[in-house]
Amino acid sequence: MSANLSISNTGSGAWGAAVAGDVYGKVAITALQGMGGIGKTALAQKLPELYSVSQFLRIRGREFEGIRWMQIALQAAHTLDDRKQEGVLLNNLGYAHSALGQKDKALDLYQQALVIYREVGDR
Repeated sequence: MSANLSISNTGSGAWGAAVAGDVYGKVAITALQGMGGIGKTALAQKLPELYSVSQFLRIRGREFEGIRWMQIALQAAHTLDDRKQEGVLLNNLGYAHSALGQKDKALDLYQQALVIYREVGDR
């Protein structure tokens, strides 16, 4: 599964859109197959912002939006073949689903993260 991330904005960045509460209106997020619209370097630069926005939304009580942003960050990490970041994001997705009472989903995500942690030597 390869993903391509495209972020376009008419305002002051993803943070501005998240704060304004119009995440999907001002920021168009599209996960596409292949690497057509954004190069890996640009994608790597966006990864921390995607994760930060997801955490911000979760803290503000907008768990489902935060999870969506984290899933997009996970797709970006996968595209970049950043296994360590994939593990971190899977772990954090597990925590988010656990907080929503989705224990089976959380356990599955934690187990996926554990496999990656062991693979990259992070025990």
